[in-house]
This record gives sequence, C-alpha cells and structure tokens, in this order.
Amino acid sequence: MARSIVVVEDELDLLQLVRDVLSMEGYDVASTSDPRRMDDVLAGKQPDLFLLNIMLPGASGIDMARELRERGF
Repeated sequence: MARSIVVVEDELDLLQLVRDVLSMEGYDVASTSDPRRMDDVLAGKQPDLFLLNIMLPGASGIDMARELRERGF
C-alpha cells in the first residue's frame, strides 16, 4: 500500500516538481497551492506525512501544522 503525503506549496513549479517526484517513488500524493483548500484535499484522507511551506499567502505552515495536530492528524 502506498504511503499518503499531502503537499502545500504556493509556487506552482515547485509544487509540480515535488508532486511528480513523490508520485514516481510510489507515494499517493494530494496537493494544493492554496492553504484555504486544505479541507478539500483532506476529504476522507488520513495522510502519513504533510509537507507544508512555512510562508504561504494568508497562512503560515507552522500555524497549519498546529491546526492539523489539534484536528488529530
């Protein structure tokens, strides 16, 4: 079974690169460039790993990590 990773990155070229490399290595990758869409990305998922950009428009990756932890992820 493939491990699940969620990637949040606002630079689209970097997001695509990370998503492609992880997918080629056999990971199940969900991603978004908009941190406000995190709930859509997480729908029905329990990821094994989150890769969060620290500086995102309108959000901090650190704050997102805290919120995800509070939500049980």
